[in-house]
Amino acid sequence: MILLNAQSLPAHFDEVYNLVVHSDPLLVCLTEARLTEDIEDFEVEIGGYQIVRVDSKSRHTGGVIMYVRDSVEILKVYKYQNDMNYWFVVIKLLVLGKIYMVGNMYHSPSSSDSEFLEFFGQWCDSLEDMTDRGQPILIVGDFNINWLSKSTYPTKLRKLCMK
Repeated sequence: MILLNAQSLPAHFDEVYNLVVHSDPLLVCLTEARLTEDIEDFEVEIGGYQIVRVDSKSRHTGGVIMYVRDSVEILKVYKYQNDMNYWFVVIKLLVLGKIYMVGNMYHSPSSSDSEFLEFFGQWCDSLEDMTDRGQPILIVGDFNINWLSKSTYPTKLRKLCMK
């Protein structure tokens, strides 16, 4: 699996393409993809991979995209966004007979941490409805909250992640 902050996939597509082609991961998660609805899938496709994306309304921030190798079955896709605050995609995958959930998140550093954490807390509370008991869940991305800080928002994020 690869996780990168793309800082604009259209501007760095050749570099991402070469990395994916040479490393052949099962899954690639890009944050801050800066894709908008006017950019078609064929413009950012990589042969042998399925695309799952949550677009931004701006080419200056936001958005996430996941490339999933064609041999991996995508069972379900959940998309969430609050433009200019967070973009989140969660996919339920079947890999070698086992089901996994993988999420890719981007939270803008210039937006409300409180609003983002309220959403993330509600999402964490809904996990029981989305998952089977004991199902592995992996959330990656760029939360733009300093995990090591002892202040209010990092403390709340750590508590949510430890549920």
